[in-house]
Amino acid sequence: MNLPNLSIEELSEAINTLSQKSLLLILRQGNGYLYKAKSDSEAERLAGMDNDERLIYQHIEAGDNEGVWLKRLRTKVGLPNVVVTRCIKKLEQKMLIKPVSSVKNPTMKIYMLYHLTPSEELTGGAWYTDQELDVDFINTLASQCYKYILSRSFPSAKPGAVYGPTYTFYPTAAQVRRFIIEMAISTVDLSVNDVQTLLNILVYDGKIEKRLAAAESMGMDMDSDGDDDGRSALVDVPCGNCPVFNQCCIDGVVSPVGCVYFKNWLDF
Repeated sequence: MNLPNLSIEELSEAINTLSQKSLLLILRQGNGYLYKAKSDSEAERLAGMDNDERLIYQHIEAGDNEGVWLKRLRTKVGLPNVVVTRCIKKLEQKMLIKPVSSVKNPTMKIYMLYHLTPSEELTGGAWYTDQELDVDFINTLASQCYKYILSRSFPSAKPGAVYGPTYTFYPTAAQVRRFIIEMAISTVDLSVNDVQTLLNILVYDGKIEKRLAAAESMGMDMDSDGDDDGRSALVDVPCGNCPVFNQCCIDGVVSPVGCVYFKNWLDF
């Protein structure tokens, strides 16, 4: 946008007027300044603030959903503690800012804008309730995930039987998440990463194991349905679909020498 031919004095007067009306945010960059226009709603929020309140509000605003530690805020604004305390109290009364707690540092006083939702870094995410690790919630979900994975890992019609190496219906983290949603097991909206955390717990406890798709571990191209897209004949060989392919070796527990599936394939 091109500015009209204004003198330095006229530009300074215009900037000061806009700043006083809370329509302009002045940011320092190096040895110069940047000017950012504010929306009407932002200007309305800043209306009625004195310079000290506006300064503190803008520093808290810059903290976004991570918030600003009170001690750091005091250092940045360079105002006496009494002034900072007074301004924060006024901003809280106007419901413009709010105090939040951090699960990592519960004694730290942190402030953020009133309408923002604290980040997972502060709240601890889905696994914390009222700043406390919800062990019962985690154990209940992990137990349900285990039961679901167990039902997909062994043939239900034949107790004690196992699936062959070509079986490809072991559930993924996304499928486990869908199961949790469909069964309404959790009222908390869990992401795939949250579910993966639960599955990792089960892996560490020795209840389940994580497996890569055999074709993926061998570097073959897979399409969105998990098929090999016809790019490799290896999928026709038992090894190409074997879930323990990476553990197979000549002198190991899993060996091609004693592989029943490989022998049957050769006999065929």
